[in-house]
Amino acid sequence: WNEYIIYYATKYPAREFASEIIKKLKEEGHEIYIVTARDDYGVPKEYVGKMRGEIVPKWLEENKIPYDKIIYTEGSKLPYVVGNYIELMIEDSPEIIKELSSKIPVLCFNCQYNENIKGQNITRVYGWYEVYDKIKK
Repeated sequence: WNEYIIYYATKYPAREFASEIIKKLKEEGHEIYIVTARDDYGVPKEYVGKMRGEIVPKWLEENKIPYDKIIYTEGSKLPYVVGNYIELMIEDSPEIIKELSSKIPVLCFNCQYNENIKGQNITRVYGWYEVYDKIKK
């Protein structure tokens, strides 16, 4: 992880249609907050500032993903979500999905590592068009 974090954080593109759907949601008046806990997932301390100041914003720009605010968390995302009045989260981390779904609805972006996550306030989605459909409904 330490050896490849910069590569991982810069070379993988956004999921298909992410830019298109997020732009559409923003145009329709939704506020887009990106809540990320990258430093909680083993990012070496020397890279945390670089991730926050350069890598994450540059990756979002290169992938044409608009946003209103980036929130970098330390520890749990829940206080940041509640404190910023976020009404819905799109998430893939099993631990974070479980935690956030205790307070707000979560769209669980399907991944092999979260296939067993189920519960109240959790809706599984398989792509960005389905995310859009669920938000509109």
